[in-house]
Amino acid sequence: MVGVSSKEIAQGLEKEYQIKIDKKKIDLDETIKTLGMKTVEIKLFEGIIGKLKVDVIAK
Repeated sequence: MVGVSSKEIAQGLEKEYQIKIDKKKIDLDETIKTLGMKTVEIKLFEGIIGKLKVDVIAK
């Protein structure tokens, strides 16, 4: 497994839920390299941060 990047999270949100989020607004220090649930913060507006649960599964 290589890892899941903020770009892949943004693409997944758009494909699955038709939500467009700029990958730069997804607060991810490094790619997610482990399977399971991970909470990721998304900067929606100035001072407003959303939390998104990402479930990483093996293909």
